[in-house]
Amino acid sequence: MLDEWTSLATLQGPNALFKYAGSETQVISWDGTRPTVGVVKPTLVEHDVDVLDVTLDDKTVIKASPDQIFLLQKSRKAAKDLQVGDSLLAFYTRRTDGYLHYLDPGSWHCDALAESDRRRWRPISRLVAEHMLGRRLQPGESVCFVDKDKTNADPSNLKVVFHDLSHQVRKTGLGAALAAAEKLLAGFKRSRNHAVASVEQGHCFASTSQVYVAEGAMVRPMAIDLYAAEGIWRPLIGYDEKSQSLRNVAVANAWLTKKAAPVLKIGFSNHATLRVTPEHQILTVDRGYVDAYTLKVGDRVISTFPGFSLKSLAVLTSHSPGTVWVTVAPKPDMTQPYRVFDVTTETGNLVVDGIVCHNSTRCLSLSPVASDTFVAGGVFLATS
Repeated sequence: MLDEWTSLATLQGPNALFKYAGSETQVISWDGTRPTVGVVKPTLVEHDVDVLDVTLDDKTVIKASPDQIFLLQKSRKAAKDLQVGDSLLAFYTRRTDGYLHYLDPGSWHCDALAESDRRRWRPISRLVAEHMLGRRLQPGESVCFVDKDKTNADPSNLKVVFHDLSHQVRKTGLGAALAAAEKLLAGFKRSRNHAVASVEQGHCFASTSQVYVAEGAMVRPMAIDLYAAEGIWRPLIGYDEKSQSLRNVAVANAWLTKKAAPVLKIGFSNHATLRVTPEHQILTVDRGYVDAYTLKVGDRVISTFPGFSLKSLAVLTSHSPGTVWVTVAPKPDMTQPYRVFDVTTETGNLVVDGIVCHNSTRCLSLSPVASDTFVAGGVFLATS
């Protein structure tokens, strides 16, 4: 237990613990190797409890019950067992150029990461964005603030922006073609993501792409732009990676992401042509999810069962997935500036034009993931 005035490090900024009593609160947590994001629910346990004063080397005093667990560099200790000189796992923050940064106490950054990621001081906004997306930010992506409050790292105040491909160095033939496509479309007005997802990135499907609406035992193909326009978000056919089967998946959101975007077209042995943005991920048999632009002729991908109709109303008679292969290598579709859409599903994927594709299930919206650690008074503590 902690004193009600103890400073709790939340994504919206530090504040006294009593302010958050009784409500789920987004906090900085520890996953065993590095800082992460979690949810705790502070509650009033007792009145008039005897506490210990734990004084840190920076003169911070944490008032805690004797059994409150503190995280050390390589272990945990109750407050009553702490000794002078014990090295606690600290979470230092500082404000630089208006941004709130933290000093990463983990050693994960020393591995084979990009040079820019090896800096120990990192923006808290970047930590939150990478956690919610489930991946590191890619070259060309950056975190922006919705309301310009650079200390508020709440997911609702963040969006990830993917910069134009034409601003990046392209050395391959495919990369040069993509840059040319981006230049061709540069004159068209671009839109920003709806605030629902708070993420702006290029993992999208062209408006003509077919998704498959589940209507009981029947499956109805529908253009993704019409599906998004309905706003009903009926279940779609997706892929369960655990059971390796096709099934109905719940949809949380479907929306227009850009009014004009460079799109690749890829041909498959089921006679389908998939039109997606270059970095959209496709589920392959041999390599798992890979970026669309990396596919080569002959690559095998997970698809619907061969007998499943892609063009008309049909009965889903088998939940077993099939396999098709790439017959036409990815190349830019220069015929028109496509509007592109994305869909959020419970499995993180859906079937589009007969192909299993990743989607934006890991966008910047906080799921109620409980945490057994949090930051208070500048150090990591355990909830129990």
